[in-house]
Amino acid sequence: MKPKFGIVLGVLGATLLPLFEGGESGGKEAWAVNELSLPNQRVVPGQKAVWFPVHLSNDVPIAGFQLMASFDPDFLTAVDHSVEFTLLSTLTPEFLDVNLRDERVEVGCLFEFIPPIEHRLLYPGNKATALHLIFDVPESAPIGATTKLEVKNDLDLSLILNIFTSGSQSVSPRLTSPTITIVDPDTASAFFTRGDVDADGRHNLLDVILTLNYLFQNGPEPRCLAAADFNDEGRVGLGSVLALMNFLFLGGRNPAVPFPGEGLDPTTDLPCD
Repeated sequence: MKPKFGIVLGVLGATLLPLFEGGESGGKEAWAVNELSLPNQRVVPGQKAVWFPVHLSNDVPIAGFQLMASFDPDFLTAVDHSVEFTLLSTLTPEFLDVNLRDERVEVGCLFEFIPPIEHRLLYPGNKATALHLIFDVPESAPIGATTKLEVKNDLDLSLILNIFTSGSQSVSPRLTSPTITIVDPDTASAFFTRGDVDADGRHNLLDVILTLNYLFQNGPEPRCLAAADFNDEGRVGLGSVLALMNFLFLGGRNPAVPFPGEGLDPTTDLPCD
C-alpha cells in the first residue's frame, strides 16, 4: 500500500511522516494515556468568543505538538487563539503558528528549536491546557442541532497531522473531538465562568471562602452552583475547593469550561440562575 505523507514538526525542523489508510501514522503507535482532546460545549446562536481549551495528556516528555481540527462554518467561525492560562504562557515556545481557516484550524508548536537546545519539555501529565481556540457561533446556527469540532488526520484536507513530538520520535495520540450542541437562548441557563463563584469577574480567595461557607457553615447557596463545581463533576465538595486553591496558588489545572470566558454548562447537572 502506497502511503500518503503529512508534515510533522521535529526539534530540528519539519519532516515527512507516512500516513496509511485508517488514519494511523507511521510513527509510534498511540497509547491510551497519550491523548489530544477538546471538551464538549453547549452554545446559543450568535454567541461570541466560545473558548475551547486544547488538552494534552502524555506519558512521555514532549517537545512540541501539532493539531488539525475541522468544523462546519454553518455552526462555528474560528476567530482567534490565546495562550492565556495555558502551559504555553510559561513554556514560551520558540515556534507557534496558528492558522484559522474557513473550515479548519491548524496549529504547529515547538517549545524550542533554535540552538543551543536546552531541552524545554512538557513532562508527563494529564490534560494540560496547551492553548485556547476561540470561536463565534453564527446567528443562523439551528437550535437543537449538534456539530463536531473534529480532531482528525485527513491529508485530503490538510497536511498537518495530530502529533506529539518526543525526542526523535513522533507519537500519534488518541484524538477526542468535542460535540457542540446549539440550544435555545430562551430556555438555556445563565452564562457563567467556572470557578468564579461570586460572579465578580475574578478568581480569588473569596470564591474559596464562599464555597466553604456554603458547604460547612450553612451559608447561602451560590447563585450559580455550577460555577463552584470546578471540575464539572456534577457536585460541589472539598475536591472542588482544593482544585480551585491549586489553580489559584500552585499553578494547578484550569477550571472546566466555561473558562476563562463566560458560557453555558456543558452538562447542565447543577443549577445556574
